[in-house]
Amino acid sequence: MENESREELLQIEGMTCAGCAQAVERALSRVRGVDTVSVNLLSGKALVKHIDPVSSEALVVAVDEAGYKATPIGRPHERRIRLRIEGMMCASCVHTVEKALSSVPGVKEVVVNLATEAASITTTSALPASTLQAAVEKVGYQADVARPLQKEDTPGRSLDDATSRDVKRLREAKNRMIIAWIFVVPILGWMIPEMIFGIVWPNRLVFDIGMVLLAVPALLVAGYPTLRAGVKSAWHLSPTMDTLITLGTGVSYASGLAAIAADLGVAPRLLN
Repeated sequence: MENESREELLQIEGMTCAGCAQAVERALSRVRGVDTVSVNLLSGKALVKHIDPVSSEALVVAVDEAGYKATPIGRPHERRIRLRIEGMMCASCVHTVEKALSSVPGVKEVVVNLATEAASITTTSALPASTLQAAVEKVGYQADVARPLQKEDTPGRSLDDATSRDVKRLREAKNRMIIAWIFVVPILGWMIPEMIFGIVWPNRLVFDIGMVLLAVPALLVAGYPTLRAGVKSAWHLSPTMDTLITLGTGVSYASGLAAIAADLGVAPRLLN
């Protein structure tokens, strides 16, 4: 993707013979990053191809120093970059990613697909993929440049790769759910008698401390990916569903700590 050839078209004034065309060609060829130069004396145009980034200003200066005048002719270079996006959960996530990518100077069009977890970006400049990745990561998601399709790739192979990723994520989600339920079941068994019959066993302080301690693995181990995404989205002022979940669980956990403080007599009890 990054080694793609780019073109710049210049209108050259002052050329009167083949020697002039050769002089312009030599001047442009000496500019660092230029690959090939083709000068047409009849049309008065120079086509410059380059792989490394080369500014139009550098080309104009080179021609001016050779004794001619150059004017860039608008020919925006278009290329398409495909990114794999990790962490999107809903339509709000898609909107956030699209907004972040669209705000990058040089981006012409952005299409984000939640189902395939991919973003297709059309640029009108030699925009590096790393800039687009940084824009996505800034709003709380992970972005990687998708591998270009190879000759040996087939639709079936691409589908197999996507299926493997989905199976891996489902397995990870299942493991997190098991960890969560290992600690949630004791919480429910301990909490329901208190909620229905008012039975606090063995006493209020031990009960509140037990609730808080049992909730730690469920939140910080099983729920870590969600909490991490929610905090990052809030930090970058791009709240998503993960942010709401993080806010709700955070407030609930804080109320448990407040209850313990009240049991110890260091804070007033706000809840009966």
